[in-house]
Amino acid sequence: MPLVEVVVLPTTSKDVISTAIKFVQSLGKVPVVVNDQPGFVVNRILVPYLMEAVKMHNEGFSAREIDRAMLDFGMPMGPIRLLDEIGLDVANHVAKTLSSAFPERVPLDDSLDRMVQHGCLGRKNGRGFYRYERGQPTEEEASARRLPRPADGANTGSIQHRLVTLISNEAQRCLDDGVATCGDDIDLAMVLGTGYPPFRGGPLAYARENLRPAS
Repeated sequence: MPLVEVVVLPTTSKDVISTAIKFVQSLGKVPVVVNDQPGFVVNRILVPYLMEAVKMHNEGFSAREIDRAMLDFGMPMGPIRLLDEIGLDVANHVAKTLSSAFPERVPLDDSLDRMVQHGCLGRKNGRGFYRYERGQPTEEEASARRLPRPADGANTGSIQHRLVTLISNEAQRCLDDGVATCGDDIDLAMVLGTGYPPFRGGPLAYARENLRPAS
């Protein structure tokens, strides 16, 4: 990823920030200055999105239809597949850390705990939400209870709206909490750090054009 979040404290001098920015740029990366808060920008927004996808899977949406909906939105990888790529043990640890800071927005159940206990760690050991052969997903690890729908793909819009709205709302909270100094920095961080589709402008830009203001 081209993004580097440069994390600063209230006591960090301007000279130190300038030096850090120049160093990041010398590496060919793009710096975004953020304040020291749990998750910074990318993980603060990404983790609730991933956990909401897990919740939807538990409700009966299949991993493939969740992933397909977000691929159709423009994400480079669906959230369920991304969890497998991260590693379910790693994702579970990060989610618990963020949940302790924001319990009302990152509620946890025991889904990932149970999967890890049953040896489902993701792509690295061939079993996660999907089964893998030669590093590629072949089928879902367990068939989800399918939700009734009138036609194939009819849930795509509702999946997208639920997950995209969550991303935009959390991005707005990051801005309100002063994690970054401006919305453009948050949008840039999400595009460069998560692959949020650039043609949609970032989660805050997308919300201004397409969603009601976050509550």
